[in-house]
Amino acid sequence: MYEFTITTGSSINISDYLYTNLYNQLTTIGGIVIKQQIANKISISLAVEDNYKEYAKGVLLEIIPDGIICEYKYNYLKNNIYLNINEEGLNVFIKALVVFDRQTDKDLIVKNLKLERELHVDSFYKFKLYELRDRWQEIANIVNDSIPIMLKNKSVSEITRYFVNSCEEGPEVHLYIDKNKIVLNRLGELTSLEYATNEDYENSLVCEIISLSPNKIIMHGSADFIGKLERTLSSVFYGKIYRVT
Repeated sequence: MYEFTITTGSSINISDYLYTNLYNQLTTIGGIVIKQQIANKISISLAVEDNYKEYAKGVLLEIIPDGIICEYKYNYLKNNIYLNINEEGLNVFIKALVVFDRQTDKDLIVKNLKLERELHVDSFYKFKLYELRDRWQEIANIVNDSIPIMLKNKSVSEITRYFVNSCEEGPEVHLYIDKNKIVLNRLGELTSLEYATNEDYENSLVCEIISLSPNKIIMHGSADFIGKLERTLSSVFYGKIYRVT
């Protein structure tokens, strides 16, 4: 039996990301994935039969780096980029930076990642990934120096779109829309996210789609607001929006 435990601080949202993705991929092969909180720590424990050991390690080598990038890189850039733009625009822009050149980030993480019995994510990030933080600081410095000048000639959406288009394309994404909700599905996966249209959903939806780096976004439905949503998405994902009614 191959067993592995990931531990992180309870204030880090990475635990939810890791648990959900590990559960979805490992339980399909008969694996066990359990999340529990003790004091201010959250642990995610998994176990698979020995014949699935290499498969489980492959899953961990994909999911752990993705979780670190989504959580730590976003927080690092958010704390080190200083742009005089509205909060929503800044969040979307930083999400685009998070996925920009993600493969290089993943390679640096995997180089230092040892999958023996346990990983303390916070300590791993703090003591092993200094090279990654140096790289993120270079990105922050370039943005702080260059973007204010670029904003004189281009909009935030245009600059965000540049970074989104520079990313390696990911899955096809479907949005199922009715008058009360929007359901986001990745092609080929059973998990989905639901957004209530009577809440401030647009920023969260755009940020989530950016994190997926989709090659195509297909909108299903005919709700009254679908035209406005299409214009919002097109400002970042121009040429990738398709409607099915």
